[in-house]
Amino acid sequence: MERLETDEAFEAATSLLLSFGLPADDLRDEQVKLWCDCEGDQLNSLAGLEIYSDIALLRSLAVRPDLQGAGEASSCLRKIETEAEGHGVRELYLMTNSAETFFAKRGFSVVTRDEVPDAIRATSQFSSLCPDSATVMRKSIGVDT
Repeated sequence: MERLETDEAFEAATSLLLSFGLPADDLRDEQVKLWCDCEGDQLNSLAGLEIYSDIALLRSLAVRPDLQGAGEASSCLRKIETEAEGHGVRELYLMTNSAETFFAKRGFSVVTRDEVPDAIRATSQFSSLCPDSATVMRKSIGVDT
């Protein structure tokens, strides 16, 4: 995966996210770090992180429709977890309206909004971009169990 940095890449990312009804208003915020898997000028998958010390918010995991069902989302998630671990992250949080089963199968568990650390609760994703009805999930990473 490579960091998303060009205007063209951000435009492609925005288009992909909006096609799934995912928030894209704050993609250029300094705290949001995005990675993509690309083939030529084609954006295959995308995921992002907002890192706050040893916790992070997983942002915007999306895969081109024609690549879905072939393991691209799982591969993207593994890569973004590796990126997070490399930054010292020990817990990942996310919010979803439609992918609870996908993330549960990959080690995330549902938590209440009250269980979410203040740094994550203060993000625009948590506080305004995602509806209150979104499922909040957590996963420990980078720790020996």
